[in-house]
Amino acid sequence: MITKATHKQIGNFKQYADFRYEDGQDDGMGGGFPEWQTLFSAWVNIKPVSGSQRLHLDSIESNVTHIVEVRFRDDLEALGYDKPRIDNHLQMRYDGRLFNIQYALNEGEDNYYYELAAVEQI
Repeated sequence: MITKATHKQIGNFKQYADFRYEDGQDDGMGGGFPEWQTLFSAWVNIKPVSGSQRLHLDSIESNVTHIVEVRFRDDLEALGYDKPRIDNHLQMRYDGRLFNIQYALNEGEDNYYYELAAVEQI
């Protein structure tokens, strides 16, 4: 049941992004070739971090540049990812831009939405 506290305006999810994971290939000499595989695509809401949020995050030595909202998913293992939840080993690609996920919060612990803290690669 979606409560008033967890209800989101779906119209705010305007960006369509790919979530990717690194699937490195062994080169046979102890190294590897990093290769990114698309795990899933979803509608998201990407918001730049505000000035006051940035001050707070800087105080805990974080370099987060964006907060991303995405609907909860529980099918990641079935899609080929080795973990059941979105985590900091994923990367998001949107419109040619890359975002490294720093952490994911299951907003409200209701399994409806994730709030992802991300750093845009420049």
